Amino acid sequence: MIDKPTRDFGRPATALLASTLALAMAAPALAQATEEPLLLEEIVVTARKRVEKLQDTPISIAAFSEAGIEARQIQQIASIAQFTPNLTFETAAPISGNSAVAVMFIRGIGQVESIPTVDLGVGLYVDGVYLARSVGGVVDLLDVERVEVLRGPQGTLFGRNTIGGAISITTAKPDYETGGSASLLYGSDNHIVAKGSVNVPLSDDIAAKLSAAREVQNGYVKHGSGTSTGDKDRSTGRLALRAQPSDSLTIDAAFDVTRERTNGAAYVLADTNAAGFYPQGPDGVPTPFPADQKAGLFPFFHNVVLNGATCAGGAPPATNPPALAQCFGQHWVSPGLDQDYATRKPNSDLDIWGGSVNVSWDLGAVELRSITAYRDVESAYNIDQDHTPVDIAYVDTLSSQWQFSEELQVLGKAFDDKLNYLLGAFYFKEKGTSLEHVTFPVADFQSGGSVDNDSIAFFAQSTAQLTEKLSLTGGIRFTRDAKRFLPDQYAISTQIGIPAGTPLLPNVEVERVFKKWTPMVNLAYRWDEELMTYATYSEGFKSGGFTQRVFPPIAPAPGQDPHDVIPFFAPEVAKVMEAGFKSDLAGKRLRLNGALFRTTYRDVQVTVQNVSVAPIILNAAKARITGGELELLAVPVEGMQLEGSLGYTDARYKETAPGAQVTVDSRLIKTPEWSLTGAVSYIIQTGGDWNVTPRLDWSYRTGVHNNSINSPQAYQPGYHLVDAGVAFDNEDAGWSVLARVRNIGDERFISGAFSDDISLGLTELVLDRGREWSLSVRKRF
Repeated sequence: MIDKPTRDFGRPATALLASTLALAMAAPALAQATEEPLLLEEIVVTARKRVEKLQDTPISIAAFSEAGIEARQIQQIASIAQFTPNLTFETAAPISGNSAVAVMFIRGIGQVESIPTVDLGVGLYVDGVYLARSVGGVVDLLDVERVEVLRGPQGTLFGRNTIGGAISITTAKPDYETGGSASLLYGSDNHIVAKGSVNVPLSDDIAAKLSAAREVQNGYVKHGSGTSTGDKDRSTGRLALRAQPSDSLTIDAAFDVTRERTNGAAYVLADTNAAGFYPQGPDGVPTPFPADQKAGLFPFFHNVVLNGATCAGGAPPATNPPALAQCFGQHWVSPGLDQDYATRKPNSDLDIWGGSVNVSWDLGAVELRSITAYRDVESAYNIDQDHTPVDIAYVDTLSSQWQFSEELQVLGKAFDDKLNYLLGAFYFKEKGTSLEHVTFPVADFQSGGSVDNDSIAFFAQSTAQLTEKLSLTGGIRFTRDAKRFLPDQYAISTQIGIPAGTPLLPNVEVERVFKKWTPMVNLAYRWDEELMTYATYSEGFKSGGFTQRVFPPIAPAPGQDPHDVIPFFAPEVAKVMEAGFKSDLAGKRLRLNGALFRTTYRDVQVTVQNVSVAPIILNAAKARITGGELELLAVPVEGMQLEGSLGYTDARYKETAPGAQVTVDSRLIKTPEWSLTGAVSYIIQTGGDWNVTPRLDWSYRTGVHNNSINSPQAYQPGYHLVDAGVAFDNEDAGWSVLARVRNIGDERFISGAFSDDISLGLTELVLDRGREWSLSVRKRF
């Protein structure tokens, strides 16, 4: 259990805001500080499916270039959250043990479940291809050109399940010059990352790029099987081809493959609520169990019913194993939360492959685009959820999913280029299976089933230049999702009177169809070259689905249709009003962007516990989320760059459903009220061939709850992270060396959590690895 401290959360935000305003007011002085034009990097984005400058795009976006990713030593997409306000990205989902699950939240909206009957709340895209499942969503940043984080619903152009926002990754395309790069990193816990990329022109109009990466690292939580969890063992390869048979036609094809073999996420037992330990008083009578503590159902059965003679009486257990090893209790919590006493061998295996073909055909009046993609994900993982040799909860999962998608776009301009428009259609098909073998003291059963989903959408968006400075953008999308679920769930053996083979849900396929129109309207005004303001109204929705985990069994009543028994939940909807500005001041040496938003969030899909044995999903609430972002980038003097950002999110439930376990006083999960970042770097010209660039990064996040019932055992207090590094670059020779230390303060913050008092009687956490150092060398040729 991590105690909840009292903190002044407003102070760091106020300090950063004051510093930001001071820089803004000093802009005229900065402009006159030097005669040399020290301009900021011009970043282009495709947030509106067109290539535009970041500062001309009236959307709240955080963008990372290849140079920015390299300077921060970001290896996987999840790490961008440390540097992005109002974004949470974790890689460990509850009840899975999988170490490559994308748990993403933007502005308080997202999803923690990894099962295929539940969709993401934040869309993840690679070169325009939508990745539907959280399993396998922790993408390696291999040969990446840029990453864009689009905040707020992207329900028109991106569409499917982008109710919270979208993360869009754009890879570097092949060009017609021979070249490449190779890099090697070594760091803490034998962390090794080897990357290589080769670009080769195959003819005058065809080029190829082959990229590969290998990452390994020792685990950091000792496991009772003799191994360690939290390790890394991942190989990734990508082949990209570009063909330009004419000036008007470009074809980009790519094939990628990923293989991961690890011991799983570094979950540890952090707290127990184990009924059955009743220490005897002086008279030999067991002391009553404290009234303010609930009794865990399965620990009670194990400790009292199965092992009552040993575990239900006598003196209190010792604080550490091996005392009362056959009993479940607090003595299995390691003092440093760095030991998992489970003895079953853990694993998290992942195999992904996929291909895509992007075609762009410029016909003059219009441009036609096609994005065709196929992906296949196979995964096997387990978790001994009680993290002891005692059999309280064990889950072994096999999952597979394939998806096919096709998107067609027509882009054009009219009325002397005063109107640009985009028309599109999207088709998506997926099939998947997830089977969980679940073991409790009272039962052994199979959970899960198969999904068969398809989605079709039509969308349109146009921007009219009403005057030289005023533009109006409007868009709308129609989406039809068809969801099908075939349960494959039955009791294997039980001690509670349920015969072996009893279905937990009827073995019938159930279908639900969800339809939704999602509009958007945006008004932008360009005051001058330095300042643009905008206001937006947008809507997004996340499709409904089915509750996959069920226990005890649910059977139809006499005469009841079995299809009506399978529980499902409806879509959730967000309606957002946003106003913002984008500015390049001081002769384009000070960039200050900001946005304020207000979200009405209804039919919220809440994962609740302590209602049944397994967590279930309910449309449990209506919420209101307000907040904003402020981001700064400045070049005050030659060679120096300052970065800063501030995110604020006030996420509150306004209404809750009866029996949902959340109240209007509950806070939304994975949503810090304040998220702040700051960075400074300075290029030192040595006068020789090498330049030296020290860099310091800082971030701060206020406390967050990690489950919907706001269990105090899973609460993460606010924490600071500080990284520092120094880069040595020889641009002419193509060499660069980077030494970096991450998390200098050795903060052990929560990056994954599950807490259940009633059924499992335990809390399990994944804590950050802590301080890490690394040294990398890169050669470009």
